[in-house]
Amino acid sequence: MIERLDLNDAKEWSEMDIWDLKNHVAQGASLEETSEFLCRSDTFEVARKAKELGLTWQRGGHKRKPKPTWPFDRTPR
Repeated sequence: MIERLDLNDAKEWSEMDIWDLKNHVAQGASLEETSEFLCRSDTFEVARKAKELGLTWQRGGHKRKPKPTWPFDRTPR
C-alpha cells in the first residue's frame, strides 16, 4: 500500500497554517478534518503542533457549525 503525501507534509508551519489550526480546533473540527484542510496527511504532526501550541481537541471530533454573523444573524422582518 502506498501512503498518500499531501502538499504541506514535512514543511515548516506558516503563520497562516497556525491560524487555521487554532481556528479549526476552536470550532470543534476533528483531527482528521483539520489535517486534511491543512494539506498534511500526517495527523501525528498536526496533533503534535496543536499540543505545542497548548490547544486541546474537543471530545466527539465533529465539526460544529459556526454561529452565523451579521447580516445572517437577523431574522427578516
